[in-house]
Amino acid sequence: MAQLDGHIDAQVDSRILGAYDANKKEVFSAYDPPLGTTTRNANCWLADVDLTGWARGSSFDVNNGGTLITRRHALTSDHLGGYSAGDDLYFIKADGTVVSAEIAAVADDADAGSDVRIVAFTADVDADIADYQVLPASYADQITVAGRAIVTLGGRNKRALVHEWLDVSEVLSYMRYGLRVPVDAQRLLYYELLDSGDSGHPAAVLINGELVLLGVAWFAKAGQFAPDSIAQLNTLIAEADTAAGDATGYTITTYPLSSPSPAIVNAGYHGLLGWIDGWFNVPESSTVPTMPGLEFTMPVNRMHHTIPESRMHHTMPENRMHHTIPEED
Repeated sequence: MAQLDGHIDAQVDSRILGAYDANKKEVFSAYDPPLGTTTRNANCWLADVDLTGWARGSSFDVNNGGTLITRRHALTSDHLGGYSAGDDLYFIKADGTVVSAEIAAVADDADAGSDVRIVAFTADVDADIADYQVLPASYADQITVAGRAIVTLGGRNKRALVHEWLDVSEVLSYMRYGLRVPVDAQRLLYYELLDSGDSGHPAAVLINGELVLLGVAWFAKAGQFAPDSIAQLNTLIAEADTAAGDATGYTITTYPLSSPSPAIVNAGYHGLLGWIDGWFNVPESSTVPTMPGLEFTMPVNRMHHTIPESRMHHTMPENRMHHTIPEED
């Protein structure tokens, strides 16, 4: 198992642990941009993750969208229609406010076998909208591809879904990520096959409670793989800027995997199993997060922990206090 495998899986598994509820897939409880009421679903299993950089919907198609990768550029799929100068993509703030981002120009590399399109906006997108970092090309040093829990956001049904990573392969001059139906039974409950209307929407791993982008959907179980295409994508950003008569100087930012904190968000007993898994799969230099009431120190050998006396006492719900312990023989 690679260094970050347990952490990445636990970030998803700890959030979907427990009784299945189909409503937890729904990102919005009400959605009607640009003028209608848009409300985020507080019960969504990704409710504590910043999804504002996911544009779901546009002035030309209710399903189309994109993912913000700089303050002024979004990544989407080239085979989709629309995305012309003067069109808008709709981003949603955490409070449900709709932000319309007007397209200034687009750029693609379809002749080279790519299905990516870079959208340049007329101005930087509102500061309350997140732009996402991309998994770096060195990901394989710390992440085993096969079986990792992957977050996908479906444009067609506005749902937060779970897939498992299958592989990375070359398609002409670009790399493609492959997804599979989850083998893990709990993840399978949050899986749906991507279909028409989901193209151009993001796939990501979760690290420290943040979406870290793999790419955008192309087929039902595959998409353009951004980590191995960063140079090409930066070239397209510059081309889109030129077409817009602008020179932003923006480029893709990659996520620093060298020493990420192993924080398992959504702690408490719902996150306990994921936290335990993540404990054994964190960088040597990291500080392990606390579960409620516990504080750990982790020397290099990771063998010692201390629990401050002031945090050694806990109250357990009454319905979990009774256990039968056999008498010693």
